[in-house]
Amino acid sequence: QITYQFARNAMVGGGGNSSELRFLDSAQAVGLFDSSERGGNLFYAHRIAERHYLGVNYTFADLVTHPIEVDTKVQTATVFYSFYLSPRISFSAFGGADHSDTQGGLLPSLNTWSPTEGGGINVQGMQNSVAFTFSRSINPGGGLESAVHSYSTNVAYRHHFSTHLNG
Repeated sequence: QITYQFARNAMVGGGGNSSELRFLDSAQAVGLFDSSERGGNLFYAHRIAERHYLGVNYTFADLVTHPIEVDTKVQTATVFYSFYLSPRISFSAFGGADHSDTQGGLLPSLNTWSPTEGGGINVQGMQNSVAFTFSRSINPGGGLESAVHSYSTNVAYRHHFSTHLNG
């Protein structure tokens, strides 16, 4: 992941990921498949006012299952907005469209569009921070033959132990 602030009120960034999912005993994981996933994302953010940010984000994921070769490509385009209530408290929301295309294996070809949306809040203290996010989107299936529609929430807590140690 890399981010570059090229102007006082604007930044771009992007990144990539790669993962492998392998089941040790396929007899115990009936209906689940080994898989390989590759993906990436790009974003642009612009400060439109002192405490208001607006931007766009694009993500791409390619999931291939094994030994039955099913290839699922997921693309997402969203617009996001962030508001800083104070330097330590921010709210954000996003919305856009997901597209998935599944080919191969025993399944018929499947091409779907779906809305995606979500948001969150981030609170930072002197030593601690907490973030809560929620979303609805299409994601790679994680062992299933195709992409899935998912609802997710995430809570993250971070503590600043010392100058060089966060956890």
